[in-house]
Amino acid sequence: MRAVSITEFTDPGSVWAWGSEPKLRLLEWRYGDQVEWRRVMGGMAEDEQSHPLATGARLDPANDAPAAVEVWRDVHGVTGMPFPSEVRTVFASTRLACLAVKAAQVQGDDVGARVLRRLREWTFVVGERFDTTVAVVAAISGVPGLDVDDYVAALSDPQTMIAYQEDWEATRRPNAQARQVEDDHPGHGRVRADGNRFRYAFPTLVLEGPGGVETVAGWKPIEDYVAALGRAAGGEVLTARPDPTTDEVIARWGTAADVELAVLAGSRGSDPSDVVAHEWGGGVFFLTRAEARSLGLAGASG
Repeated sequence: MRAVSITEFTDPGSVWAWGSEPKLRLLEWRYGDQVEWRRVMGGMAEDEQSHPLATGARLDPANDAPAAVEVWRDVHGVTGMPFPSEVRTVFASTRLACLAVKAAQVQGDDVGARVLRRLREWTFVVGERFDTTVAVVAAISGVPGLDVDDYVAALSDPQTMIAYQEDWEATRRPNAQARQVEDDHPGHGRVRADGNRFRYAFPTLVLEGPGGVETVAGWKPIEDYVAALGRAAGGEVLTARPDPTTDEVIARWGTAADVELAVLAGSRGSDPSDVVAHEWGGGVFFLTRAEARSLGLAGASG
């Protein structure tokens, strides 16, 4: 039995969750063999109404696209993670993307995590929407370990909808620690109003172990995650795996932004070898050649 279970409340369309990936990858790399990690899809935007990227009462996917890019640009200024400089239209909903992750999780947590990451890259690197079945299938094409036939079947399986609905409900039952958060900074972890209910901020990690329950909500430094993990572990001694080299990052995940390499590998090497280096306008996004082809970036230098 793993020492600590981690429940990550997140959403494919959350730019702050995207921005937190360098730190969450580092946490997973260091302690992944000692924790049980579960990802819950929260449903950030069910439709055009009350959409977080809407400039009015209802999202206009085309007219609100420039404002969305500016929001993502501002978040990049904090997190360093990529954003698309030009977007024709933005996603009207994250519901289908959440369902897509739940369908992938049927094939294993690692496959589900790869699909979640790919959907984020589809939005925040390529600048495409993921709110139609055609777009979702295009986005996840070539994900390592994914059986596409089983995936398409699971996507229309009523059990997938039930699993997502359970995630949606769990996200709207924030625990006492989350409800008491009083952060007031960009990417804060305070619970968010959602109709007549409240939900966890994205991302929020709830860690449970012999030492009790610890909640880390919103944009937080890696030290907060490590400290919470230690408290949740109680008397259990957790041993951190040595941080990876840049080549190990690519071997493990297949893609990495330059800021991710800085967080994960630090001074343990220069740029990874035998990769495509996609210059997106504010930095470099590194991919294996297979990942670059899947995202339509095969023409990038590298």
